Amino acid sequence: MAKDMEIYKKFMRLLNKMKQYNKGLEFATTFFVILALGIVMILLAFAFFKEGFSSTDNIIRQIDQSMQTEINKLLSDSDAQFIVPIYEKELKIGETYTFGAGLRNNLENANFQIHMVYDYSEDYSGNRIDSVQISSSEFLFDDYGTYYLKKNQKELINIPIRVPENAERNTNYVFKVYATCDLIELSSLCNPYGYEQEIVIKVV
Repeated sequence: MAKDMEIYKKFMRLLNKMKQYNKGLEFATTFFVILALGIVMILLAFAFFKEGFSSTDNIIRQIDQSMQTEINKLLSDSDAQFIVPIYEKELKIGETYTFGAGLRNNLENANFQIHMVYDYSEDYSGNRIDSVQISSSEFLFDDYGTYYLKKNQKELINIPIRVPENAERNTNYVFKVYATCDLIELSSLCNPYGYEQEIVIKVV
């Protein structure tokens, strides 16, 4: 009887140890599962933001090949200094579009900058809408680039623009876009350089 009791006690001690071991194993398993899920979430978040930035970069940098060809042809066949051949685009709220512009340096070697500012708004009949209040920064990107061009050099310019959530539908937003250069002795020809252009966003 005493021997059976001793065996029983050993069995119970072993059973308790197994329970403790299982609890520890369960805790460790739970920890590693949570850790693995955390790593997966971090990797998914990284991939999402990377894809988002990549998509934005593509929007900004890529314009239609036919547009590039047209711009190069216009710069070659005319004396134009700064041109935006297609200057109107219908866009929905939240969309981004890149206009193509052409720049040719008819002066000395210089640095050129592209500037874009909001001008006015109008309805689809061409009537000015004075009540529309909007900040240029809501449509425009922070920097449209600085370009170093040698004399007679041509450059294709990307001008991205986006439609913010607070834009009014059935409204045309008109922007002025122009180039400047840093030749102090030719400041009268550099500010602006060439003719000021117009870009019209038709929000549908």
